[in-house]
Amino acid sequence: MNNRRNICFQDGKTTELLFEELLAKKGVSFEKSNSNDDMVNKIDYYMGKTNVSIQIKSSPKTDDNTRCVEFIDVRGNSGWMASKAEIIAFETSDSFLLVKIEDIWNLLKDKLQFYTTDKTNFQYDDNLTLKENISNHYNLMKVSNSLNKTYYKNVEIYTLYTRADWDGQKRWDFCTKVPIFDLDEISIAKLRK
Repeated sequence: MNNRRNICFQDGKTTELLFEELLAKKGVSFEKSNSNDDMVNKIDYYMGKTNVSIQIKSSPKTDDNTRCVEFIDVRGNSGWMASKAEIIAFETSDSFLLVKIEDIWNLLKDKLQFYTTDKTNFQYDDNLTLKENISNHYNLMKVSNSLNKTYYKNVEIYTLYTRADWDGQKRWDFCTKVPIFDLDEISIAKLRK
């Protein structure tokens, strides 16, 4: 495991422990997911019959005004927006915002811009779902070899982007950046740190 990956792994474990501590203080029953649900289905916790995925802040340098929303993961598989989780817990500097994935999709319907950071245009098909349009856009970029390295801090909100060649490693992710304010507006709960 390279140094950056190891740091991310440790940050994730620390954040999960904090999340567990906050749930326990609130008296919320939960169970850590099994390794298959964690890696394949993108589920970190079971809270009763609800599956939850945690999205960590990453580092103190992370912009606390936005969060990444992942459609395709770094391996080119379905990202957590297509996971079996029903709720995403977004870490902020002072809380975790619990947001239903369904509500994130509804937020993105009107706001997502279908061009990439290099302004590659994409024809949105009204006969397809938002998920299908995102998948088609990603596949078109992959085929046309326009998946270029993009730094998160340089990405406009609600613009599709990838980190295809990031830190010298081949990645296949496809994401957008969403303001924390918008996620807070649609959150169903907030766990204060």
